Amino acid sequence: MSSDLTSIALIIAVAFFAEVIHATMGMGFGIMMTFIFLFLGYDPTEVVTSILVAQTVGQICAAFFHQRFKNVNFSMSGRELKITLVITVLSLTGAVVGPLIEVNVPTFYMKLFTSTIIVALGVFMLIKLKTSSSFSWSKLSIMGFSAGFLKGLTGCGYGPVLTAGQIIIGVEGKSAIGITMLSGPIMFLTSIITYILANATINWNLCLYITIAVALASPLAAFFLKRIKSEQLTYMLSITTIIMGILITVRTFF
Repeated sequence: MSSDLTSIALIIAVAFFAEVIHATMGMGFGIMMTFIFLFLGYDPTEVVTSILVAQTVGQICAAFFHQRFKNVNFSMSGRELKITLVITVLSLTGAVVGPLIEVNVPTFYMKLFTSTIIVALGVFMLIKLKTSSSFSWSKLSIMGFSAGFLKGLTGCGYGPVLTAGQIIIGVEGKSAIGITMLSGPIMFLTSIITYILANATINWNLCLYITIAVALASPLAAFFLKRIKSEQLTYMLSITTIIMGILITVRTFF
């Protein structure tokens, strides 16, 4: 009994920490949790489905608290909600197209391709740190489709590509993170339904523990983001994006 409680506490603590980073930086939860739980010996399908369930709930919570802390403005008249809708539709489209390509290309090369793009985005953000880009809906459309495409192709990269990509095309950093949080759940929910229809093994206890952790972490992450200055945030996001790309590369080889 004591061992079970210790395991549950460890799962919740790890997920809480990962979600604080994820909801503050707009990326990292999936790759960090996959690394940790595969290392702990969990079944890959159980890990993926648990992460999808937790991210669906966690990102809705995070988007809510980012709105409450005024990190983003999801009002009906605001640009952020329109951006979210465009990204949601196009990323879903990309997520459908991605697996069709993946069937004909080895996963190793696709993940290596994704990690290279993510590192390049981080480096580009560092280079453009002191400059600003003009926003355009066409750039947003390409970026939204690409994020979903890479997610469907390799199962990773959605957060880094979406958050970094928005900043590069002119979306303010805190808004970009809030938008990333709100645009993902529909795609994650679609994936969950697909797994259920395919009779995949889902560890609902693991889903519950991780979901509790991310729900608790969301307001803290929103508070942290509120306290970070915009200039510092762009630099932190650049470094985080590069780290995520490197982690995906490591995961590809090992």
